[in-house]
Amino acid sequence: MHETYSEPWHGTAETLVADALGQKCSILVAADRRENLLGFLAFGPSYDLHHCTSGGEALDLYVIPRLRGRGIA
Repeated sequence: MHETYSEPWHGTAETLVADALGQKCSILVAADRRENLLGFLAFGPSYDLHHCTSGGEALDLYVIPRLRGRGIA
């Protein structure tokens, strides 16, 4: 949040888990073999009226700065 908006995150982990995860959005995590976090993608369900198919809409995407440009996203 700070990198993009110059503000701290205004949520809490507890609120995110209770209100969103698995219900309003999902999060995929990228990690290395030692389970170090490399980045994440948050997405929500969507529907394409033109092709009558379900899909997803990216809500947020983050890769740690030192690993950007390496295809992790």
